[in-house]
Amino acid sequence: MATGVNPVDWKKLNSKPAGTAVAEGLLIPGWDGAGIVVKVGEAAAGNWRVGDCVMWMGTAERSGTYAE
Repeated sequence: MATGVNPVDWKKLNSKPAGTAVAEGLLIPGWDGAGIVVKVGEAAAGNWRVGDCVMWMGTAERSGTYAE
């Protein structure tokens, strides 16, 4: 439903070390997100339920909240 824009996004996109996802144009920016749970997998940790409101912060390996 939402994503945030913060300094780490533009810093990551402006530093392009050779051989990285940024240099190859494969990085999808966006570290922060918010939304509503629409499906819960069998292996999901915690007590998540469909309809729960959630927010999260990604990591260097798991970002991409600008993608749909």
